[in-house]
Amino acid sequence: YDSKADIYSLGILLFEMMLLRPIPTYMERADILTALRGEPRMGDMAKGIVPSDEAKATEALFSEEGEIIGDWKHAAEQRFPESFRTSVSLNAQKIILWCLERSPKSRPSAKQLLTCDLLPRKVELEEKYLNEVLQTLSNP
Repeated sequence: YDSKADIYSLGILLFEMMLLRPIPTYMERADILTALRGEPRMGDMAKGIVPSDEAKATEALFSEEGEIIGDWKHAAEQRFPESFRTSVSLNAQKIILWCLERSPKSRPSAKQLLTCDLLPRKVELEEKYLNEVLQTLSNP
């Protein structure tokens, strides 16, 4: 156990936070989290549907340096619900997939996450918050 296990957990937490809705049943939760891990969904297995390309589910999407080397869009389609893919930014989806890499060596360190180009810069966030505050103050 090391910090890479914590990064994996962070990926799960980010996914659940950005899902923006509670998962109504334990069965649906198990199905969604199974797919999120890159494993076949239980509903598909019950119907006899097995992913045609299991190698894609296990191949690395990111290099150890954090560069995208795999088909992250295909992974997102397989692992995220459609409602999630259409409502969450592409950068957030990439970060989650990076954190959930099967191989701990391919997962980012905290430092890599904080310095990657997938996160908005501090200046951008401060400007956004400042604009929101000014908008709120001008329209009480």
